[in-house]
Amino acid sequence: MFTFYRLVVDEYTYLTKVMEDIVALLRALNRWILSGTPTLMSFTALKRMGLLIGVNLGIDDYASMHKDDLFKAMSEMTTVETFLSYLENHSFAWLLRRHDVCQKFLDQFARRDEMDVSGILLQEYYRLVQHSLFEFAMYQEFQQRLALMNFDSSLRPRLANNDSHKLYKLAVDKCKDLREGLLLLATHARPFEHEGEEKDVITACARIYEIRKWEAGQMRDKISKKLRKAVWLERNQEEGVVCTKFKDFQDMVDINYYGDKECMDTLNELIKEAKKGYKYEDWKEFFRDDDGEVLVKGLTAEEMDDMPMRPSGQVEFGNNKHLSQSELALRLTSIELNRLCELYVDHIRSFRFLGAIQNVRTMANTCSSCQTKNLDKNKFTLLTRCGHVVCNTPCSVDQEGNCPVCYSLNQQYQKLAGSHLYSKTDRSAITKYGQKICDLVTLIKSFPEDDKVVLFVQFPNILEKVLGALEESGIDFMDLTSTGDPSRKLMCFQKNEGVKKGTPGAKVLVLNIGDATASGSNLTIANRVIFVSPYYLRGYGSQTQWEATMKQAIGRVRRWGQKKTVHCYYFVTTETIDVDITEKRTKKRLVSKTIEGKTGFWGVLQDRVVDEDQDEDNLPKTPFSSSISHIVFKKHDEED
Repeated sequence: MFTFYRLVVDEYTYLTKVMEDIVALLRALNRWILSGTPTLMSFTALKRMGLLIGVNLGIDDYASMHKDDLFKAMSEMTTVETFLSYLENHSFAWLLRRHDVCQKFLDQFARRDEMDVSGILLQEYYRLVQHSLFEFAMYQEFQQRLALMNFDSSLRPRLANNDSHKLYKLAVDKCKDLREGLLLLATHARPFEHEGEEKDVITACARIYEIRKWEAGQMRDKISKKLRKAVWLERNQEEGVVCTKFKDFQDMVDINYYGDKECMDTLNELIKEAKKGYKYEDWKEFFRDDDGEVLVKGLTAEEMDDMPMRPSGQVEFGNNKHLSQSELALRLTSIELNRLCELYVDHIRSFRFLGAIQNVRTMANTCSSCQTKNLDKNKFTLLTRCGHVVCNTPCSVDQEGNCPVCYSLNQQYQKLAGSHLYSKTDRSAITKYGQKICDLVTLIKSFPEDDKVVLFVQFPNILEKVLGALEESGIDFMDLTSTGDPSRKLMCFQKNEGVKKGTPGAKVLVLNIGDATASGSNLTIANRVIFVSPYYLRGYGSQTQWEATMKQAIGRVRRWGQKKTVHCYYFVTTETIDVDITEKRTKKRLVSKTIEGKTGFWGVLQDRVVDEDQDEDNLPKTPFSSSISHIVFKKHDEED
């Protein structure tokens, strides 16, 4: 078999499992593996290093393996291998011996050659982005849903085919976890939608307000139809049958079981209308007769076939043979009514919240309790849980946080001061790409013509928006995340040449911070580095990996051969998860700062002042952190 004299694997941490196996099988007299961000947090990581240079550090111990490594290992096992992994638990002495072997391996083979770049000046800036009023509303609505679920995606919310639930479903389907979905909304109000006809975010959110209004009306009509069906079934039960399910539902409405008094008043009105308008012939709207005759105007024969038969007699199949057909139908209808009412409350609260935001923009806020109009911005509070606006006196929430209008419980993070809402920017100049991407484009345009930019984006949904904004603004860019030869693109960018012969070099190079293309490359022609969003990681060793990846990313520009001062810009949207991630990773607090010669809103990191006995996970809220910063991250989510 052919043998290499020298085998070098650069940035081995980016190899897939298949490529690792291939490299391990290659024969060579001398082997090197290189990485600017090596992982040394577990035995699995060290064993991976050893196999690539031909050294086997021993068998795995699944009992002591970290959960992330264990999950990955178990996913590749057969059923028999999974069973055998539980047979043996190694002793503590065995684990100590293995630790000594690993340390000797590092002492023998590992070398650290850290490049000294202290002579290259690095200036870091935190560009603070303030959401427009409607972007803030969209973010708050989504944030509240996740907070109520405690950021646990296994707690599925009540789902309906409406706009807010579609947004949640897209976030769950396209993101690794729910926090990632929040991170996307911190950059763009509708990160999962393709560009529509709206010219700006305000128009888009106004359209969403109309959608929510229409959805609430549609849900009301559905409930009205179900109530007519329930009333007909209740009054046409088999002789001797007494079913109390519909009466139980009415009692739930009377005691405000669904937690919104205004909605309960509406439901009571619908119940009265259904009872008052009862007609025996109403059954034709819900059921078909025995001969299948089309009785409902406007329905085809196929649509009629999908309707259930008119209930009569006993249930013949299943576990409900002791019930009559009409009683079973009434039970199922009552259950469906309960589900629809829960969804209706969600619809109304969402519509009410966005309506209050609309009123803030037009300065026409009215107290939902005492009906005082044109409230001063310093004299009202918007409750995001129910969407009601209440004046601070005399209609403020009680000590438990209950709304004086609908009695729903609002936590502290669900109370927005009117003065805070009025401070939100709401400029007509905001493009369809949102405030953050708009500020990003403005910043790039302000750079000197001969300054090149390396732009790091983590998520494909945001990448699509960023590329669209750059193209629309006339900024030449080179996208290394797209198809094509990345090595050739990097070489062309470094030489200030276009990919096509004779074309000028690009102003901006777009990279994915978590991809192998973001590491190892020499990009000293650029002296500006921009991170569109904080780099998000979770799991075992995430802090160490975050520090190494950020150092690697900046190191593409800050390295030998750089002749200019390197400027690094971090875009952070205030009062969002952007700030929470930044402060968690840097272990500092973000505060505002005026930078001479720069326009816009800027920030700087300061050391936190923490008492020795204070829990690190329950630190006080900082000036720009989100209202749910105390529950965004937990110890069991990230173990370093």
